[in-house]
Amino acid sequence: MNISNMRVGFRLGAGFAVIVFLMLMQGLNSIRTMNQIDNMVIEIVEDKYPKTVILNVMKSNINVIARALRNLIISDDRDVLKAEEKRIIDAREVIGKSIDELAKVVSSDTGKAMLKEVVDARAAYVVSQKTVMGMIEANEKEKARAELLTGVRKSQSAYFAAIDKMIEYQTKEVVRVG
Repeated sequence: MNISNMRVGFRLGAGFAVIVFLMLMQGLNSIRTMNQIDNMVIEIVEDKYPKTVILNVMKSNINVIARALRNLIISDDRDVLKAEEKRIIDAREVIGKSIDELAKVVSSDTGKAMLKEVVDARAAYVVSQKTVMGMIEANEKEKARAELLTGVRKSQSAYFAAIDKMIEYQTKEVVRVG
C-alpha cells in the first residue's frame, strides 16, 4: 500500500497515534528521571547531610571538653571543679551516642575505615584527658598545664583531623550525589 493512496483520515489517525506514543514515552522517561532525582535528594537529606551534622556535634563537644579541662586547671573552687567534671562526662556521653549513631548508618568501607580512625583517635584523647584529670586530682596543676599543652593538644588535634577527614568525605559524597 502506497502512502499517497492512503485515505486522509487514516493518515491523520496514524500520525496522531505516533505523536501519542512519543508523548507517552517522554512522560514515562520524565517520571523515571524524577524518581532518580527524588532518590538522590532523599539520600542527601536522610543519609549524607545528617552524618555531617553528627560529626559537627562531636566536634562541638570536644571543644566543650577542652574548655572544661582548661577550667579545671584554672580554678580551685570545688563547685566549679565538680561542674566542669560533669560537663566532661556529659560531653563524652554525647560523643559516645554520636559514634553509636554513626556506626548504625555508615555503610561504605571507606566510611567504616574513617569511623574507626575517629574511634581510635577518641580513645587516645580520652586517655590524655584522664591523665590531666588525674594530675589535677593529685594537685599537680603545673604538670596538668604542661600535659594540656602537649599530650592533650596532640591527641585532640589527631581527633579533630579524623573527624574533619570524615566530614570532608561526606561533603564530597553530598556533591557527588547532588
